[in-house]
Amino acid sequence: MAFSGNYNDLDQNTKPALTNWPNDKPAFNKVAFSGSYNDLSNLPNLNASANNSSISGLANVALSGNYEDLNGAPTLPEDISEN
Repeated sequence: MAFSGNYNDLDQNTKPALTNWPNDKPAFNKVAFSGSYNDLSNLPNLNASANNSSISGLANVALSGNYEDLNGAPTLPEDISEN
């Protein structure tokens, strides 16, 4: 016998149970609806892991962000008309 497409025509013994939505919905955490990073639980302490003094082997520019701390930086003309 072919299936009619109607859920109620399925064999009662093999028919999957439907949940009583929304009463039987799973318990979602707040982040599932907000999408906010701050709604996650067990957030890492990013400030503690980004302590510059604990990172070794970096060039000065990596810590300072200053152009002058680059090694081999090109000399930039003050006036571009010099080119």
